[in-house]
Amino acid sequence: GGAPIRNTYGLAYYLLREARVAVVPGEAFEAPEHLRLSFATSMERLQEGMARIEHALRRLETPKRIRPRALNNVTTKVSAYVEARSIPSIDGRNALLCAAQAHLKPEAYFEWNAAIAGAVVQLRTNSPHLADFYQENFYPAPLEGELEPHAVLYAVKDIPGREAQASLSLETATGFAFNTAFYGQVRSLALALAAEQASRTSGALFAHCAALDVDGRGLLIWGGPGSGRTSILAAALREEGVRLVSTDNLLVRMPQGQPVADLVERKLYLKAKWVQHLPELERFMERSKLENWVTSRDQCTLEYCKEGDQCPLDLGAAACVPASRDGRIMLDPYWLGGATRHVRRTAPRVCVLLAKDPVLPPLKELPPREAARLIAEGRPGGGAPPFQNPHVPAPDMARSEGLQRQF
Repeated sequence: GGAPIRNTYGLAYYLLREARVAVVPGEAFEAPEHLRLSFATSMERLQEGMARIEHALRRLETPKRIRPRALNNVTTKVSAYVEARSIPSIDGRNALLCAAQAHLKPEAYFEWNAAIAGAVVQLRTNSPHLADFYQENFYPAPLEGELEPHAVLYAVKDIPGREAQASLSLETATGFAFNTAFYGQVRSLALALAAEQASRTSGALFAHCAALDVDGRGLLIWGGPGSGRTSILAAALREEGVRLVSTDNLLVRMPQGQPVADLVERKLYLKAKWVQHLPELERFMERSKLENWVTSRDQCTLEYCKEGDQCPLDLGAAACVPASRDGRIMLDPYWLGGATRHVRRTAPRVCVLLAKDPVLPPLKELPPREAARLIAEGRPGGGAPPFQNPHVPAPDMARSEGLQRQF
């Protein structure tokens, strides 16, 4: 079919399909330059099998040029969110601060000021990966000795005796991520710190939702895991005149009595499943920063693969999208099609709340106050709040009431 054979898995598949001969890939026996053959049969059958293999190999052509697809992919030990906890006291915050500072050695220290929703959130870390993604994700703020950041985020790995943990103190504008280099955790804490500063200084509201723009009119879409938000967004982007604003967070302000929603990130941090819903994103993988993608068979943990014997990795793919359930891609939204497919600001006019609940009717129009209550308090019927950021501590009663008033 014209696809290059890159390893013995691919060669074994080719011989099975073209020569009707079953062989075992050498990678399974730590012999990647060999195939394993079974000769527990008659000499006549062996001669026929070898003739078929020879005939199939003669049909192979030397490719004119194989350009290796090198992906900028980082695999982290922790590849998922850990529950973020509120820091209840100043003493607790100071204890975490001492632990962080004790393990931030000068020879492995990275510091970066990011401008997020008008606030300067400074990252202090010993992880090159987190520093790299943080700089890629947000717009830079001045990094000057006399400039005091509005909030500080410590992301420290390799602390002995600690599990991966995330903590947040909104009162002292400090966040901590220990023993995890998973960027999603750091991003969520940074956005939470910026949201608190924006709320205090200008009354702006951070909305944990996606947004589309249609002829200047904004559509805000809330939805938790399994609600189908990603597939809905991908389908909408195929329609003419629809532009993506954000996939999971916005800053909403009321400058002149009318809401305005802005994307505060420079690039989008998307799950790998976006490539399944929008296949055209695959061509951007080589120029994007990736995290936790499956790029070899030994990384795959799928119990069942719908591709069967036709593993994408054997057929020349640089990564397997279905197997990369924890994968992320840092995507520049303008690559989708410039200003015709993306805009950074919209004027919200319609809100949609996606609830995965078989008891609810398929479609129900809500009064504004009821919708605000659901967004501030969580899903209908209780449970984890999908309409807020699920990766930061849930708000207490007083804060939930304040959020409801803002919405």
